[in-house]
Amino acid sequence: MGDSAPDAPDAVRDQVILGATLRALRERAALTQEEFGARAGMSATYLSQLENGHRGIRWATVMRILRALNLDLTDLAEEYPRHAD
Repeated sequence: MGDSAPDAPDAVRDQVILGATLRALRERAALTQEEFGARAGMSATYLSQLENGHRGIRWATVMRILRALNLDLTDLAEEYPRHAD
């Protein structure tokens, strides 16, 4: 039926785009991964894996990252298309 899970290549592509978007938002805040990790309560290694699209990201983690950057979903949605090409 039409509600099947996305194909793996599409899911990986989305993961990479989301990671690049989150990196751009972090960099716009002028934070290193270490600084941001301390603020968000996650390791710089984990953030690197997310930003490089090497790990899937849970919705709760996206929201945690946005809160740590004092951003919201609108900011994410505005930045996302810049990395989707």
